[in-house]
Amino acid sequence: SLFLILHAYLRYSSTMEDQLRAGMQQALAQVQAQFAVASGQIMIEKCFNKCVSRPGSSLSGSERSCLLGCRQAFSDTMQVCQDAIARKMQEDMKRQGGSGLGMH
Repeated sequence: SLFLILHAYLRYSSTMEDQLRAGMQQALAQVQAQFAVASGQIMIEKCFNKCVSRPGSSLSGSERSCLLGCRQAFSDTMQVCQDAIARKMQEDMKRQGGSGLGMH
């Protein structure tokens, strides 16, 4: 009957949307992990080059202060980027979910 076909389609559609959401969340987690590692490496290199003029056995007070400020600025920037990526992925998920019949 038409009712059984529609019911089966809605169950299938809902399952596919759940799988899509889970896959996108997993992809987001992987991107965030890779992003954290890469950005940490970049931050260390950039901040060290900017703040430490003559590497030695210890850091001067001004080098420490510069490194802390550089790290904070870099972290703030990376957070803005991660938030933008997360928002974009959520918008894409909503758009994908909104393409079905809209019955859940």
